[in-house]
Amino acid sequence: MSKIIDAHLHFPNDKQLPTLIAQLNQNNIEKCVLILNTKDDQDIFLSQFAYFLEHKHRFGIALGFHYKEKYHLECAKMLEQNNIPYAIKLHSRLMRYTKQDIPAILQMIYTNKAQNIIVDGFAYGHHLEYLIGLELLIALANEFPCKNIIYAHSGGIDILKTMLLTRTLSNVRYDLSLTVPYLFRTSVYADILQFIKYNHSKIMFGSDSPDFTIEFALEKFAKVFDALQLNKETKKAILYQNALSIYTEIF
Repeated sequence: MSKIIDAHLHFPNDKQLPTLIAQLNQNNIEKCVLILNTKDDQDIFLSQFAYFLEHKHRFGIALGFHYKEKYHLECAKMLEQNNIPYAIKLHSRLMRYTKQDIPAILQMIYTNKAQNIIVDGFAYGHHLEYLIGLELLIALANEFPCKNIIYAHSGGIDILKTMLLTRTLSNVRYDLSLTVPYLFRTSVYADILQFIKYNHSKIMFGSDSPDFTIEFALEKFAKVFDALQLNKETKKAILYQNALSIYTEIF
């Protein structure tokens, strides 16, 4: 099997980095983007920082940034002191960001050198005021044309809308974590096929483990690839090369 990068996963259920390394090895994952959305995630990461340094070549780190609570500052400082670049993760539903927060979020990004900004894009729950992923994505892409703005989950149930509304933004990229395994047997499946067919140079594989295992996500991606009759080069791009190119800074 060719090398793979998992562009979106989280701590395993036991919250231990050695367990995560074992899971990567079992699934032929060369590198991953470890998403640390919350203060708890970042505190757990800091408690295992020595182990991380020993295995840092396997990880790119994405830190949840919260301009109000500023809990990201400690973890960001530790990474910066060790000359380790990181991506910024913005999760409006978890952080309870609304459209009114967008100017302050943009100002926060201005003060940081990170070249990769990840925006959560999976609608879930009834608090519509916090489901501003697409609006935030577009605002960031317009404001920071020299940064990669990555849409995590590629819009979920709104994947077709995402494709059409972001098609004119040359710096927008997508990870397809969660959406493929979660919505595989739904009406959204046809939209997933359309999305991959016309955007495969910008799309990255992601498992969103532990919500879905890496193995399960890979199985579902393989079925999608078969349905599209993708060639070897396109599969390699989605599973490996695109992530390596997009996340050059943190890898």
